[in-house]
Amino acid sequence: MQISSENKQSDFVEEYFKKQERTKSWHGKAQIRINNLKKVLLTLKSEESTIENSSQKSSLGHATAHITNVIESISIGLQSMGEIDSCRVCKNEDNPPTIISKACGHGFCCCMSCIMKYLKYVNNKNSGRLICLKCKHQYDENATYQIGSRYGIVG
Repeated sequence: MQISSENKQSDFVEEYFKKQERTKSWHGKAQIRINNLKKVLLTLKSEESTIENSSQKSSLGHATAHITNVIESISIGLQSMGEIDSCRVCKNEDNPPTIISKACGHGFCCCMSCIMKYLKYVNNKNSGRLICLKCKHQYDENATYQIGSRYGIVG
């Protein structure tokens, strides 16, 4: 059974949205962990200055070093997870791109409320040629775009 191009397009978009939701969720949880660990680290550092016993001071030093390493590890994980796409026009992470590129796979550039601003820019500044504002992929002059009620497709 052959899948129609419309179903492939829908699957592509749904997969993009799911990936963005996973990334956003992971980023949020990781940021909460980092903030909590930083609070613990501050508490330990303030306790360390009041302790006179060298073995206790050493133990606290090891604990603070370990927490610092965990914070660094979570931060590296955040970087490798990728960034959360946000609208390239209004820059609002709560307005994820809903215009999706088939050519490069990115949230193309903007949310539905900014698409007209982007298309105006394309016509005025870029000779009518579409560009992915994330990776700068330039589409040829035959590129098409379809705007639906939930999302648009470019490419």
